[in-house]
Amino acid sequence: MARECGDIVALAGLGDEGQEVVAVCANCQGIRFVRNGHTGMGRQNYKCKGCGRQSDFSRFLPPLDVREIARRMLASGLPVKVIRQITGLSRGQVYGVR
Repeated sequence: MARECGDIVALAGLGDEGQEVVAVCANCQGIRFVRNGHTGMGRQNYKCKGCGRQSDFSRFLPPLDVREIARRMLASGLPVKVIRQITGLSRGQVYGVR
């Protein structure tokens, strides 16, 4: 789902556990985007207002604070299953925070 604020688009949806997931720029961690045409596959393309990087957001990144918490939990030796239950991240997202 996209929420529009003038020409700025904040992408948000609901994750597996029902919590809100916000699209985050993988390059600068920005959350402000503008629509920028379509990809070759027909998906809406977005451009980050912070760094100019383009993405179609076919995959969402969890918020930075959740990723930091998961990284610390993983470094302390907690099992991935427990980290998933606490943070609501998928297994791939937990392994991706390293």
